[in-house]
Amino acid sequence: MSQFDQLRVDLLLQYTLVTAAHEDDWRDRELGPIHLLKYAYLADCAYAERHDGQTFTGADWQFYHFGPWQPAIHDRIEPALAAIGADKKTIRSGKDDDFIRFKVSSEADRLRDDLENQLPFGVTQTVSGAVRQFGANTAALLRHVYLTPPMVQSAPGETLVFVPRVRDAVGTVEAATATLTVKQKRQKKEVLAALKDAVRAKLAERVADQQRGVTPPPRYDEVFAAGTEWLDVLAGEPVEPLAGELTVAPGVWKSRTRTDPDVP
Repeated sequence: MSQFDQLRVDLLLQYTLVTAAHEDDWRDRELGPIHLLKYAYLADCAYAERHDGQTFTGADWQFYHFGPWQPAIHDRIEPALAAIGADKKTIRSGKDDDFIRFKVSSEADRLRDDLENQLPFGVTQTVSGAVRQFGANTAALLRHVYLTPPMVQSAPGETLVFVPRVRDAVGTVEAATATLTVKQKRQKKEVLAALKDAVRAKLAERVADQQRGVTPPPRYDEVFAAGTEWLDVLAGEPVEPLAGELTVAPGVWKSRTRTDPDVP
């Protein structure tokens, strides 16, 4: 079992915020604790894939509410960012859940270069890519981390298990291709070229068929209005809003619907 590494955690949190400082949209340059925590989780996921399931931070993550949670990393956010002179801003929302945002602007380039030299390439690549994709978009980031393998294989309250990357079929094919003879490689190239030509011809035929069968745009007139009104009548009375409590069966969390994309 890994041991929690505070130095690694601090470097990771600092690098995440410094990376966000280079985003084009000013809103993505300010990150809250929830963003920083989830980016640290994604870094641990990527690192574990290449290190036999061992995380970079050495932290034990838990399925808490609707995402991964780690209290020790959460507690390091403020002191780690204060160490690089990050600004902390509290946004009053008028409710109990005020928002906290951190940002760093001074000497961001120098800080990023220095932090990159202290972190593994796989970690910096994962964090920078995720920050570029999600920024401060909380909903999109939470949706992404919720669908990661450690999450979909666990139930609420459980400790997440990080598994190493399994070599996929693409890697196997590439390894096999490397052992082909010159003649076999040439034949393989010819077959692929023929397949590409066939696909292009099929696509061109489909486009031509679509162009021949173009339908006129719909008419939004009194006939259209009467038709939609008639369909509304056929649909019956509108559904009345209901209030209640939804209970999820415990077996859902371990079902194949969460781990197998082919299961409806």
